[in-house]
Amino acid sequence: MSLAFKSWVMDEQEKEENNMIEVQTFIDELKSISKINDPLNRLDEIDQLIKKYETIIDEHERLENESV
Repeated sequence: MSLAFKSWVMDEQEKEENNMIEVQTFIDELKSISKINDPLNRLDEIDQLIKKYETIIDEHERLENESV
């Protein structure tokens, strides 16, 4: 197996691991929001979470478009 292929496989594994970490973080954040008693505060937190992940997705798309 070539060194370049091994490097590519490692990069793909790292990307997959990072994706799983992001998913777990999202789940943890949702669980935390679900514990908020005040409905308005809970909605504010959900809105902030949506904005946070929209930014992350936009950045991923930007980086992917740059690499193409």
